[in-house]
Amino acid sequence: MTGRDGFTVLESLVAMAILAAGLAAVLQAAAGALDGVARARALGRAVEAARSVLAAAAAEAVPEEGRRGGRLPGGAAWSLRAEPGPDGTVRLTVVADAGPGGRVRLVTLRRGRGG
Repeated sequence: MTGRDGFTVLESLVAMAILAAGLAAVLQAAAGALDGVARARALGRAVEAARSVLAAAAAEAVPEEGRRGGRLPGGAAWSLRAEPGPDGTVRLTVVADAGPGGRVRLVTLRRGRGG
């Protein structure tokens, strides 16, 4: 035995620095994952709201051409644009704001006047 039992102060400090760096990386990854989950939820809510707006507009006997908009239950904005499409159809485009998750854009064609 050499009389050295245990670690020196320097070895302990280096080990703690390595541990702290690893813990910081894990916490940063966890925070990024939580941010991704929040964005995905916001995007999902915007998709559902856009589908609802699009379904309501498509259910109209003849969708009125032009632009209209409003606010989603969470406060995000949506807009609907109806314009003439090919072969007497009406092209319906809904854009819903998903906050930090981005924007959702849904498009469909609906039979129009005389179509």
